[in-house]
Order: sequence, then structure tokens, then C-alpha cells
Amino acid sequence: TPTKTGYTFSEWNSSSDGSGTTYDSSTVYSVAGSITLYAQWTTITYTLNYSTGGDGVLSGGTFQTVVHGGSGASVTATPNSGYKFIRWSDGITDNPRTDTNVFADLSVSAVFDYITPPGSGGGYRSVVNSPVSNIIPGTEKTTTKTTDTKTSVSDQQFPDTDSAHPAYQSLINLNKKNIIGGDALTGNARLNDFINRAEMAKLTSFVQKSETNNALSFPDVNKEIWYYSFINTAQKKGIMGGYGDGFFRPDNFLNYAEFFKILAISLGYTTKVEAENQALESGKEWYAVYIELLDNNQMLPDWAKEKSVADFVTRGEAFMLFDGASGE
Repeated sequence: TPTKTGYTFSEWNSSSDGSGTTYDSSTVYSVAGSITLYAQWTTITYTLNYSTGGDGVLSGGTFQTVVHGGSGASVTATPNSGYKFIRWSDGITDNPRTDTNVFADLSVSAVFDYITPPGSGGGYRSVVNSPVSNIIPGTEKTTTKTTDTKTSVSDQQFPDTDSAHPAYQSLINLNKKNIIGGDALTGNARLNDFINRAEMAKLTSFVQKSETNNALSFPDVNKEIWYYSFINTAQKKGIMGGYGDGFFRPDNFLNYAEFFKILAISLGYTTKVEAENQALESGKEWYAVYIELLDNNQMLPDWAKEKSVADFVTRGEAFMLFDGASGE
């Protein structure tokens, strides 16, 4: 079978433009004399699919067909009021984006996040408002919605949450303990959204742990933004820090390797220095020490063990792992 870059072979034809007699390459033919056949080709095309989770809109071609090695048309992600564009799900931050030199199908979604309203004094995401001293994994239970008048959980409070969601019971448990709540704009719990470093800092900043480090100044963390104090506290407690270039990157999502590290340090199972030394001595991956510590302390439910360390952690999954942290 002949090959040609950017095309797939279709058939043989007695005419170069395909208007002659067709010959199937898998069939044996008897001919009276010599015959010249021309390969017929079909152009390889790929689909570009752009979507959004509902916190913004897209303009441009959201579903495009592009030839092999070609370029797509420009697509722009515009956030709804109260939101900001963060990145595309494949990590690209260009907005508008134009995909060039396309050699495979592409399906990406625009990722938006909240912005802090003037005079709010905090972020839209109410995650923790009481100390966290212990973290145990939650278990999925079948229960009805609480009707407690003090901490009532209703469809109006979490309009995006269904009782069939695996994290629903943990959401209710933590809400009843005044640990989490819905966002100020919509009341949504956004259980399927990935948790970012700023949100994680807010959770861990309430862990009862002594502050041993000096405060650092991260160039991408403004003192006026809602999560500044939480990042500052988490850093001083040795729970979270910045990247090698000195930036904190509060909007970055957490994968399970990073999440388990922060969780194990928050619980006091180890420190960053201790874990790094153990990993160096054992020759294991840097995150293996944290995972083993959590597992030895029965902190990893079966569903978490099935996750890849490269998977991003959703808010719902984080809530399940934090469920029961405040006690009764």
C-alpha cells in the first residue's frame, strides 16, 4: 500500500483525477496488456473541539475540522461577570488561542475561576472557618439532606450539587461543621472543579501546627487578594511553599502527588526535609514517602489509591479526604 504524508490511500484508478475505472488494492485483476494506475488519496483531517464549563462563553469556531498539519481558526474564551479566564484544560494560557500545525484531534475546555469583589474582604470560596487538627478520609453514605436550622443544606445553597454525587455526603458533613460553604456568587459547591493551590492553602492554614518559617513574599501573591493570609500562614507552618523560581502560582491545580505531600505534612506525619531525605535514601520517587505514610495511617480510601499521581484533584475529592477533620 502506498503512503503519502497527510493522506490515506483510497484506491487505484485508471485516471489521475479519479474519473476512470476504479481498482481495489485487495482484488486480483486479469488484464490483456499493460495498464497505468494512479493512486487516489483522501486528505487526513482532524477535529478541534473547544468547550467551557459554563462560567464563560466562547467565540469563534468551537468545532473545527483541520487538514493534516494545518491551522485552526482563532477561539476566544470570555468569562462571565465575576470570573476570570485561567487557562485551557491542556495548560495553554493563550487567549485567544489558535492551534497551528495540527497532527491530532484536540478537545479542550476553557478554565475559569472566581475573582474577588471589591470590599469583600475575602474570596468567593468559603472553604474553612474553623481549625483543622485531624484529617480522615470520608466514606460515601446514602443519607437525606440535613434540615438542621443552623447549618441547613438545601438545593438553593448548592444548586449545582446532586445527592448522587460521591462527595455529596462529605459536602453536607463539612457544611454542618461550618468548614465549607457555597460560593458567594451562585452558592455552588463546584465539586467537579479542580482545587487550586490558593484553595488548598486556605484549608491547610487552619491546621494546628506551629509556625517555624519566616514569611516569604511571592511576586504573584498580592497582599490585597483574599488568599494572601492563607498562603502566608501555610508557608510559615512549612506546609506549602513556592516554586523554584520564587513564584507561588495560586491558580495552579494540584495533582495527587502534590496533594498527598501537603496532606501528610499538614497531619504532622513528616516534614518536607524528612521526606526528601527518606526518598533519597530509599531511591523512591519523592511522593512515595507521603503516600506510604498516609496509607500506613489509614488515610487513603480505596478510590484514592486508584488515582494516578498525575491526576488533578477535584474539590469534591478534596472534601472527601478532609471529611471528619473537625470532629463532632
